[in-house]
Amino acid sequence: MVFHKPTTMKSLPPAMQQGAALPVALIVLLVMTIAALSSSHSILLQEKMTGALRENQLALEAAETTLADAEDYINGLVSTGGFNDNGNGGLYTAGSAPNKASMKTHANWSDSAKYRVATTLTDSNVPAGKYMLELVNMDISQSTDSGSINNLNVSQEYSLAGSEIAGVRVTARGESRDGQSVKIIQAFYGKRL
Repeated sequence: MVFHKPTTMKSLPPAMQQGAALPVALIVLLVMTIAALSSSHSILLQEKMTGALRENQLALEAAETTLADAEDYINGLVSTGGFNDNGNGGLYTAGSAPNKASMKTHANWSDSAKYRVATTLTDSNVPAGKYMLELVNMDISQSTDSGSINNLNVSQEYSLAGSEIAGVRVTARGESRDGQSVKIIQAFYGKRL
């Protein structure tokens, strides 16, 4: 029998060892960290966009609720005597309300004597809507045919009743909870007095 001396593996001294595991693991970890940060940035951007869309919708809901509140106010009118040239109480005579371009600026809505505040709220955190009413016709009941008089559509059924119909332009303003989103809606409304 021949015995062979077992061979032993000689290990290199620690200074001569070259391992690739640590640098590869660090590079993989770096790539995963960058991917995670990029994805979290995308998620934050989507959350901001969703929040802005929600605030925009709240402002629109507030403006629509304010418009309905203004229509209720008009339905309670018995005369047009409260309408005036300087807009006290948010009631303007024909041609005296702020024009369309200046309606968007905040200045027209900062003087509480120049607008009315809606009494119906959409959400406890949403500010109460504001509105202005402007007479567009003192009496539109003179028309006998269907047609449009000063932007207010008049049909024959209204003109045959014989009493005064006041045409009113309603400008309603709704604001979001954070005040960053503002919606302004205009509608025309006719009221038989």
